[in-house]
Amino acid sequence: MGHSITHYTEKVTTEKKLQAWISQITDCAYNPQETGSYHGNLTIHRDKVYKDYDEALAAIERYDGCYDDHVVKYYGLSDEGQKKVQEWNEKRDAYIKAHSIHKRTSKYVGCPKCGSRLNLGYIRGEKCPLCGTDLRPESTIEKIKWYDKKASECAKKYKQEFWLAKIEYHC
Repeated sequence: MGHSITHYTEKVTTEKKLQAWISQITDCAYNPQETGSYHGNLTIHRDKVYKDYDEALAAIERYDGCYDDHVVKYYGLSDEGQKKVQEWNEKRDAYIKAHSIHKRTSKYVGCPKCGSRLNLGYIRGEKCPLCGTDLRPESTIEKIKWYDKKASECAKKYKQEFWLAKIEYHC
């Protein structure tokens, strides 16, 4: 007989809904026809909200012992928020591609920091290979930062609390 670990995540807004969600996921683990047996050592950690899913998962791993389960809160994006952030990131990526130094018609570019005259045919990326300075115009760099700021603002606007549960059972 082996064991299985399953992670569940859900946006739960009230204590009543939290208890119903926990009951639903542990009932699946208690079902001997489907899963085998479940120990039921579940701890709900209400004291901290983790910054994202990965941090919440790492916290569960730190709490984890032998056949005990944990539920923690973390911040995540709503489905709408993920979609809007992705749209901003796609706009930024399209802008970066359209304003690459490799789109220039000139064969050479000058580095504003070290003064090197560089052949674009030998440069990979957007930075000076000698000093690491970004070779794009300052206005392009600022516009990229603006897109990043818009994506960040959007992420803050659509940030919500989610619960992450780790359930372990014999199978």
